[in-house]
Amino acid sequence: MSSNDSNSQAWTAFQLALKHVNANSSLLPNTSLKSFEDQLFINQDNLYESASNISKANTAVIIADSQTMFTHETVSSVLRIPLVTTHIGNSAPDRAKLSNYLVSMAPSSRDITQAIISIVVHYKWMGLLLLYDVRWRHLAHDYLSQLPPKLRVSKLSLELDHHGNSEQLREETKRKLTRFNDSPTEAIILLLDYRWAETIINQVHCSCSMKIEKPHTWLLADTVTTSTMVVQSSQVVLGFQPHKSNNYMTERLVSEMPPSQHIKDSSRLMYDAVWTVAHALQAVISSDGWRKSSSDTLHISQNGDIVLEQLRKVKLAGTTDLIQFNGSECRINSRLDIKNLQDNKFVTIGQWSSLQNSLLLANMPQQNKKISGIIPLDKLNRRLKVVVVEDAPFVMVKKDGGLEGLSIDLIDKIAEMLSFRYEIYQSPDGLYGGWNERTGYTGIVGEITKNRADLSTSPLTINSERLEVLEFSKPFMQFTMSLITKKGDTNYQDLTTFMLPYSTTVWLVTLACLLFVTLLMYLVNFFSPYGHRSRHIRNGETGEEFDFFNSLWFCLASMLQQGADHTPKSLSGRVLAGCFWFCILIWISTYTANLAAFFTARNSERQVNSLEDVVEGDYPFYVMRDSALYQFFRVAEYHTYRKLWERMKATNSFVNSTAEGYDTARYVRNAVFMAEKPSTEYVIMQKPCDLRTVNGLVSAGSYGIALPKHSPYIRNISMAILRLQETSVLDSLRRKWWEYKSQCPKETTGAAVGVGKRIQLENMLGVYLVLAAGGCLSVLLVLAELWWRKHGSNFMAMLKSKYSFVREKSPTEISVRPSAAVAKSNERAKLNNSEGTPC
Repeated sequence: MSSNDSNSQAWTAFQLALKHVNANSSLLPNTSLKSFEDQLFINQDNLYESASNISKANTAVIIADSQTMFTHETVSSVLRIPLVTTHIGNSAPDRAKLSNYLVSMAPSSRDITQAIISIVVHYKWMGLLLLYDVRWRHLAHDYLSQLPPKLRVSKLSLELDHHGNSEQLREETKRKLTRFNDSPTEAIILLLDYRWAETIINQVHCSCSMKIEKPHTWLLADTVTTSTMVVQSSQVVLGFQPHKSNNYMTERLVSEMPPSQHIKDSSRLMYDAVWTVAHALQAVISSDGWRKSSSDTLHISQNGDIVLEQLRKVKLAGTTDLIQFNGSECRINSRLDIKNLQDNKFVTIGQWSSLQNSLLLANMPQQNKKISGIIPLDKLNRRLKVVVVEDAPFVMVKKDGGLEGLSIDLIDKIAEMLSFRYEIYQSPDGLYGGWNERTGYTGIVGEITKNRADLSTSPLTINSERLEVLEFSKPFMQFTMSLITKKGDTNYQDLTTFMLPYSTTVWLVTLACLLFVTLLMYLVNFFSPYGHRSRHIRNGETGEEFDFFNSLWFCLASMLQQGADHTPKSLSGRVLAGCFWFCILIWISTYTANLAAFFTARNSERQVNSLEDVVEGDYPFYVMRDSALYQFFRVAEYHTYRKLWERMKATNSFVNSTAEGYDTARYVRNAVFMAEKPSTEYVIMQKPCDLRTVNGLVSAGSYGIALPKHSPYIRNISMAILRLQETSVLDSLRRKWWEYKSQCPKETTGAAVGVGKRIQLENMLGVYLVLAAGGCLSVLLVLAELWWRKHGSNFMAMLKSKYSFVREKSPTEISVRPSAAVAKSNERAKLNNSEGTPC
């Protein structure tokens, strides 16, 4: 056994494993295992002597509990004796030939690489820093080749002092690490021996520092071999350990180890290594493959190849889960416990399995020590970086290039209250930000998650997706969503406005009715024996009162309610005129009422009062790209929201800023832009005062100040927000930037306006049926009048003969001869009486 400390816990585990193996009658029944420490055999200055000592001892396997050194690999390769190590296998390519006989009990570097990549993908990190020891340079190249190509990875090699004073780094390494104190990376991968991890982290963020450090997430590529680590409290440290099994072997190891000691992974791996070797030797001996050799001289092992072959075939349930190899030096189908450093102790927060390449996180990674109480920001020795985006009235650019707005006033108030300095800058892409498959997190969210900014006072909506990667203070403003559309143009005059109450079909049918009644009135007067024409013809006159032209004039005058020169005399004509006048009454009443509504709500066909109106009206619909509203529609399940999202995707109707959205609402016909109410309230009260809003849509939300995950300033900022609310400062700022900055006359917005709806044919169908019924009745009456004119006298004679109710002339009546004028008048009267109607 090769060990750095013969009194170490690993040596104790090694001795226990030998004891348990030798006591097992079913395993190597006629063989016992003996141990020899490498201090007795390995002389790093004289490899020949070391090889001779090992060869003469008839050594079957070399077991090393530390990282394999060059001398171990050389002796193993020369003598062809398997070298079993508890350290992760990471032999450099230039030493590959020396590691032909290597078997690693630790999880493979490939598995740890895949586990780290799974965590990077899970948290959607896009910017990484790869810090690697020159001895791990070959693994660094493997990492770079396996990481997703869209990641932005910086790398830095470190030359650690492995032979001198292990408490110090070389001056060049110190200089390189110092500049990463404020590195804007999302995670740092440490490719180096675990024993150096604490030193490196403390070189960047000294654990003794009294200042507030920027939090970094550190991923350890070497397995965690201790239960504790002392680093600066704000740092997030993640590492990996082989999964521990609760089985018979584990119980025996735990029961016989000193109870006061925490069993290290290196001890568990050493215990498993002895059992693995025992099972391999059992397979060799049972197959009669073991060959005895002379121990007097230096010689190549005759059993090394077959023992190595059997070692790599072992399948055993050990204390560190299933032990199985892939035919080479590495374990396969391993499970890794994900460790998070909390209060300087590693705790399990999840698990990764190589079998399914699956990641399971039970808890979110935490900082080493949670920040409690109020941190004195006045002791901060640097300026906080504040990122914002231009969005009136929160952030606006002044003529001199400076910034103003509620967000600027808010950070001023907080900085004054907490006594810290800051510098402010605008997000390069001008977006609030969200997840983008190609570029990762964008906008403000990207700036903060990449540690380029410490906080943002821009109105960033608090939602579940952002809470996964950001911290938010207490809300400083509540809001709902609003629809923005262009107001109707009151100065626009439509020359055909008077025709709006009726649809085109109704107007055409009305014109047809006018011609129909004109023609019917003319025919009724022409055929009726009691109309104007018949009477005047008998009197020798023309009878043109209801010819076609005069009938048209009668109908037109009636329709315009001006009165006519003549009215029908016959019953049929009067019925037709009465029905026509009734229709005119309905026409005029409906037309007048609906015309007034159209004048009251001019251009009301473009008014939108709900999202359902947008869907049904097929309006162009816009939202801001990568905003909280964008994410809301993207994942919404409600059918109205899904329809709007599909429409936006199909037409790519996304804007890059709220200013662009408002311009779209102004200049794109019937366009509807949806944004958050605080922004829309401000814009509609600014000149040219040509926009309107519909409020109260979708659910309410909140604005909070965004900070990086695990930020030590979150409590300070939240306390400041609460104090500003309690002292009405936030309310004063709102009034300053909304009410006092208004440039438009105050009016009710978002209320439904009376909307005039055009009258369709189905609305007037009953009127036309009345008119049609009147026309049919008048035709029937004309036929009745013609029949009466021809057969009326005979019908009356029949009645007289059947019923004696007609008075006989008196015999005493005296006949008087009238004058010629009187005779003529009487003759006309008789004629008229003979032409009387049957009524």
